[in-house]
Amino acid sequence: MTKVYLVTAFLCFTTAAVGGQHPVLSLVIDDIGYSLDQGQAAIKLEGDHTFAIIPGASNSRKPAAFAHQPGKEIILHLPSQSSIPTAPSEPNALHDSMDENQLTRNMVSRKRHTWENYLAHLH
Repeated sequence: MTKVYLVTAFLCFTTAAVGGQHPVLSLVIDDIGYSLDQGQAAIKLEGDHTFAIIPGASNSRKPAAFAHQPGKEIILHLPSQSSIPTAPSEPNALHDSMDENQLTRNMVSRKRHTWENYLAHLH
């Protein structure tokens, strides 16, 4: 079975609230960590892009380090439940059935056990 991984780009357009400033276009390239080759190819794109790294994915550490070296912005990708009921769920995914306490515990646990340790290896 062949698996196809897509790097999803989200465009966010915001308008500045302060007079004299221009609107800003942000590009976040999501789901970095499933494919080493695709992650590194995305990071090589010219421009000031932000990369959403999935901590714990099989190929997330090398692209994160690759993006960190030239000072590219890296953010945490928190998996959430799929809109497709039969799709597999990622570990520690956020679900719409979770109450506020469960969501908070999940995010704090993810940050403490994964992200901080993960970032420590980049330096």
